[in-house]
Amino acid sequence: LTGIWFDPKAPGDGFTVTQGGSGTVVYFFGYDEPGQRLWLVTDLIQTELFAETTLSVPAYLGETGIFAMPGDAVAPWGTLTITPQNCDAARFELEGLDGSKTFEGIRLADGGRPCDVAIAAPFQELNAQGVDRYLGMFAPSGSQTLGGGITTYAFAREDGPLCFTGSSFAMSTRDGSSDELMIFLQGGGVCGPNACDAVETANPAIPTFGILDAADPNNPAAEFDVGYLPYCDGTFFTGDSDADSDGDGIDDRFFRGIQNLSASLDVIVGRYPAPSRILLIGNSAGGYGVHYALPLVRKVYPRVAIEVVNDSGVGISSPGTLASLSDYWNAGAFYPASCPTCIGEDGHLTDYHSYQLAEDTNIRMGFISSKQDSRIADEGLMIGGPAFEAALLPALAELREAFPDRFRSLVADGDEHTFVIRQIDYPVGDTTVREWLADLLSGGAAWISVSD
Repeated sequence: LTGIWFDPKAPGDGFTVTQGGSGTVVYFFGYDEPGQRLWLVTDLIQTELFAETTLSVPAYLGETGIFAMPGDAVAPWGTLTITPQNCDAARFELEGLDGSKTFEGIRLADGGRPCDVAIAAPFQELNAQGVDRYLGMFAPSGSQTLGGGITTYAFAREDGPLCFTGSSFAMSTRDGSSDELMIFLQGGGVCGPNACDAVETANPAIPTFGILDAADPNNPAAEFDVGYLPYCDGTFFTGDSDADSDGDGIDDRFFRGIQNLSASLDVIVGRYPAPSRILLIGNSAGGYGVHYALPLVRKVYPRVAIEVVNDSGVGISSPGTLASLSDYWNAGAFYPASCPTCIGEDGHLTDYHSYQLAEDTNIRMGFISSKQDSRIADEGLMIGGPAFEAALLPALAELREAFPDRFRSLVADGDEHTFVIRQIDYPVGDTTVREWLADLLSGGAAWISVSD
């Protein structure tokens, strides 16, 4: 939107929009109702502007200063609301101390920069269903700076982020030496109405091995900034309900996965506002979680390329299982109403993964799994390894065929569960998990699907 904007019906008034690497600033030059000069400037806008979406930001009035003695004092004036229609048309609405006025702006000059307004933002249906409802709501109650560029953030609100047992939630960031960002979602079981086997407390300590090992020169993501989300909600980071599990009339399970996720992303985007690329990766329950996190990550990073890596949470289930859990957790907002098969009749999430790839063309997606993952096939679903394999392989083939340029899989023989942390050098075919991830992050043609 960079350029000079003018409404032919409002001569003497106009806007200048300046976009840079840190965000966007809008200036208004015009007159108030009595005819006195009115010059305004907005806060730095770090949210991207999309066509047919509305953004409101504070506007300020400069109080003092001349060319020889510029002043830096500004006073709150009101609000500027911007609604771009396309690259050359946008509505500007001012409301503040001097009243309100609407401008139907056209762009007169673009300063030599191309238009940056997207036609449509991905996942708008999910946002309309409320998946973004907790973004911006919860601030940490405290933080602690540790060695190695690590900062831990704690949350202490009973009506906010929590572990499902009621214990407090915490997460961490780690400053790297590049402008690339890894968002890692940890795993740790599941808590349903009939069986609950999940990690009960949040450990914000970032593991120091595998893809998270910053000291390993052979780690392809060693230099990335890191946002680390421990797992303690029991709901794949989706839950938004409290439950009474023992029937005594008192809630004793606190499913706050979406709140933990949203609060963590607020911390991450505040710490790392402008990454050049994002690796969104998780294992086990966190592998499931990366798909529920994706629309929120896209909301806070609208234009950044995202590499989505799902390690051992690939969405193979049994009829009714995930639908029942979604109801129990109040997590239905994560599934678009327009996609009734996103949880299939067979219980699998293949159509959900397909929906995400079709909805957001600025993502690539990679799945890692063993053919007969015992943690899921035997302990979780109790369907057995052969049945798991019989469902897994066609689901992966379907995604590869539908999205040949943006979906890849790495499938090992056996029944191992999770690789990117403790088994990053696990061999698969003629490669290893580490090498496959390095090929993904290199961006070249070497990243291919591999299976034993």
